[in-house]
Amino acid sequence: MHPVRFAAAGMMLAAAITMLVGCGPARDQAVATPTLGAIQLSSVTATATDTMVFIGKFQVRLSNATTGAGTALKSVTPAANVLTATAVTLSDVAPGQFLIDIVSNSDKNGVATTSISAFIFKKYIVASFGSGETVSVPVTIDATDTAKAYAYASWPKAKSKTIAQFTPATASLSALVATMTVHLKKFSGKVSSAFKWTPAIASLALNLGKVTP
Repeated sequence: MHPVRFAAAGMMLAAAITMLVGCGPARDQAVATPTLGAIQLSSVTATATDTMVFIGKFQVRLSNATTGAGTALKSVTPAANVLTATAVTLSDVAPGQFLIDIVSNSDKNGVATTSISAFIFKKYIVASFGSGETVSVPVTIDATDTAKAYAYASWPKAKSKTIAQFTPATASLSALVATMTVHLKKFSGKVSSAFKWTPAIASLALNLGKVTP
């Protein structure tokens, strides 16, 4: 090949490589850009057994269970055996599975407990939304939702599968619900931030999660 033509070809090849290398990070960055939006619980209604009476101050927590990002806090209104809250919003989060916890903050300083076994109600939900979008959903929680969520946390497949794919044995879940209900009823009219599920109940939930295929 003629020396001039050879040099020109080499320059063109070098320029092409530079362009490709330069485009690489920008292309990767575009792919890696996360989808961020917001989820709003338009209403939260948690219902205990009919004989339960909630008195005190309570708080609902909403967080992204998939990434662990963000926590929205909201006061809860007690009325007999029902706890309610409205407009609980978590912004700038990726779509996926979300965790809802209701805890008591009825100590003298009004501070909610951070114990992982101190929730009164618990539920997982899955929400999908586009970038910049807000999805609004009403949520109801009962004793069965709470027991299932408690056991789900110990399911070996929980990191890759959602609560909808968790199907524990019906009889075992019912037994856990009954045991948790008996314990909660002991605190009727006096649920405080000291409330916790017993080690025996925690063990039941742990074992149910572990044996579920």
